[in-house]
Amino acid sequence: MNFFKTSFILLTASFALYSCGGGDPRADDDLSDLMDEFDESFEEEEKVDLSPVDVSWEKLISDELVDHQNVIFDAYIGKLPTTMYNYDNREMTIEFYPRRNQVQGEKMRVDITIGTSPGHVRSLPEEYAQEDLKIVCEGGKTAGVGSFVKVRGVFTNSTADYYNYLDLTKITLLEDGFDEAIFDKAVELTNLVIEDTTLDDSYSYMDVSMETSMYMSPWDGRYSVNISQKNNSYLKSAYITIGSKPGGMNQLTDGFTDKDFIVHDYNGEDQKAASGKYRIFGTFNPLDVEAKGTFSVEEIKKL
Repeated sequence: MNFFKTSFILLTASFALYSCGGGDPRADDDLSDLMDEFDESFEEEEKVDLSPVDVSWEKLISDELVDHQNVIFDAYIGKLPTTMYNYDNREMTIEFYPRRNQVQGEKMRVDITIGTSPGHVRSLPEEYAQEDLKIVCEGGKTAGVGSFVKVRGVFTNSTADYYNYLDLTKITLLEDGFDEAIFDKAVELTNLVIEDTTLDDSYSYMDVSMETSMYMSPWDGRYSVNISQKNNSYLKSAYITIGSKPGGMNQLTDGFTDKDFIVHDYNGEDQKAASGKYRIFGTFNPLDVEAKGTFSVEEIKKL
């Protein structure tokens, strides 16, 4: 739309200059050139198909999409940040992820209008909890953190990795679409993977034994638990989200013991984390620290 507005203004200005120029014969050539450029630009604009298309996550975060493309994709709604910034109390930006329980790595930032109609998000209280997020879906249903949804919106490209945006136009609540076939996409978190500087936020796994430390203090709704593993020589801990959903762990109370260290596997079944071996799947976030980075657990599978 901006292209047409700009072209119309340029053409109008050119006619005005021609009218006021005393019939300078060079103006005919200039105007003819400008009209040719307009026709070529118009033809290029017509070639861009902006009709809604279903896209995979691979395409969604690639450089293949054009600005203002209408896209449709399935996603999980991410957690609310510690501090929420709203644009003039009219919009809220929420992160959507391709995998369940994901908190790092590839994502799509979605701008949602604050309101009560389908496609809007209800305003948050000044002091909010994760369960306060309510996005109004088709049919009047609401989706919150962790919900599996079908998203439709207008894509905006950015120069930064994992930093593209989408203006939400429609959202539909879906049944949880978790498929354990996603595990096949995870790579073993070896030294080679950790030391490869071309990789970032890798979806990976480790085979571990887990235990708590004497003092367990939650941070950002997660616990850091101790792990023993032979996949690499760096990581000695992993972050697990507090909660009763698959991939989470129970809240610990004062005077906790090993029997209170309960995690929930990918099927939602309770597991005594202090006993047995587990394969943990999640995102490795490279950092300039001794451990080379942090590991955020998304799913847990008992071995």
